[in-house]
Amino acid sequence: MTCTCPDCGTTYHGNSGGHCRDGCHQTFSNDHTAAKHRTGPYNPPGQRHCLTTEQMTQRGWRLVKKGWTHHPPMPANRFRQ
Repeated sequence: MTCTCPDCGTTYHGNSGGHCRDGCHQTFSNDHTAAKHRTGPYNPPGQRHCLTTEQMTQRGWRLVKKGWTHHPPMPANRFRQ
């Protein structure tokens, strides 16, 4: 299923990816990764914020076809027999 963000117009895969509508409008490889890019305390309200692309890169995140991911690359020989 393809979704389009009504705020920024970005198209992303809604059934397997995540998109941040809280401010940065970055697209992520999955909902879990999208949630992990938000940092800071929940209370008081308004203290959580998005990691910048520079911060994600510094932490080893990488941009893949479906968006940002924090998972390491799969080994090249993973599916070879």
